[in-house]
Amino acid sequence: MFGNAASLRSREKEKYGRIARSFGLPPDSSWKDILQRSQEAKNRRPIPPRILSTGPCKQHKILGDDIDLHKLPAPKLHQGDAGKYLQTYGVHVLQSPDGKWTNWSIFRGMIHDSRRLVCLVGSGQHNSVIRDMWLKKGKTEVSWALAFGVPPAASVVAACPIPQGISEAEYVGAMVGQPLDVVKCELSDLLVPANSEIVMEGTSVPGKITDESHVTASMASEELLQLLRQHGFPVIDAFASLETYATWCALKVDVKKLAELRTTSEEFCNKIGNLVFNDKSAMLMNRIMLFGHDVNVRDFKDIMWALATCCRPGQDEHLFKDIPVLPLTPYMSHGRGNPTRGGKVVSDCLFPMEYEGKTSFRGCEFERSYPEEVKERVRSNWTAMGFVEVESPSKST
Repeated sequence: MFGNAASLRSREKEKYGRIARSFGLPPDSSWKDILQRSQEAKNRRPIPPRILSTGPCKQHKILGDDIDLHKLPAPKLHQGDAGKYLQTYGVHVLQSPDGKWTNWSIFRGMIHDSRRLVCLVGSGQHNSVIRDMWLKKGKTEVSWALAFGVPPAASVVAACPIPQGISEAEYVGAMVGQPLDVVKCELSDLLVPANSEIVMEGTSVPGKITDESHVTASMASEELLQLLRQHGFPVIDAFASLETYATWCALKVDVKKLAELRTTSEEFCNKIGNLVFNDKSAMLMNRIMLFGHDVNVRDFKDIMWALATCCRPGQDEHLFKDIPVLPLTPYMSHGRGNPTRGGKVVSDCLFPMEYEGKTSFRGCEFERSYPEEVKERVRSNWTAMGFVEVESPSKST
């Protein structure tokens, strides 16, 4: 599933607990806390991994003709699959020709025969960038490793869109504050987490290959937020909801600063779309939505309310028909039109007055219609009146 970094907990307070623990955060951390932690390493000095002489992953070794991938448990997940997917959440390891950049990434791999996997790697992804570097040097086989059961933080970072040229092992170290323990592979100088449960080694033979890093696509919204801020857009927050498999991203705009730009809806939306849809962070995002002060972009119900009532179909939708796109969303792969281009839109849910910095309106639901003391009085007596306890939207993220 797009946006599914890990199973979510049933308790609302600890909904993202499993993901939070992967980052060393308390189990009741909000999604915003997790996103911010994922970005903290960018402002810290990279911490190179600690190379050990050996590790748990070296305890048992199978070499050469003794290798048979069919002996490993690999499920055929869907009746229409052409084979069994041995690799779904392991970390692929590739290195640039000069050895300065080691990329860790997650993309699926199906068993082809007893000693080969077939994988998909999309154009523009970091693994394909490294592949192209080797092809330019005339190399058709590249040293490769695949590590299963790596530390949780390594899995998440491998699936996040960190800047090109930064090695994930160093990024993990900066994020958690200590070096990651790694060991050298048996067949190459590639480094893998020392406590990996299983490590596969061999060569990658470039062919026709799409990246499947969408498991943590929702985390790309924080990367997108940083991108927009770097380019001077007055965006306060960004959120790619799990309900949309992270194919939608809601942006909260500072309308006071927006007014200072003296821009129009068409100009503003086109600038955002041309920047965002050409960046790796928005690889799986097909709809960008702009909201003002009155919308909680982290509340999916609020997003749907505003989209339904504030965005006029056709008039407030700015289409991008000639943008490269991954055909993973069904309406791209099975719908009408070119499956690899277009299908992107910026939906403007800002009223014309908001482009002038004016906000002479407000929602009329409970959270926005009453003073805080009145709301607290209602909440405190809610269960006493026989109603089921509900969490305040203002307290949930």
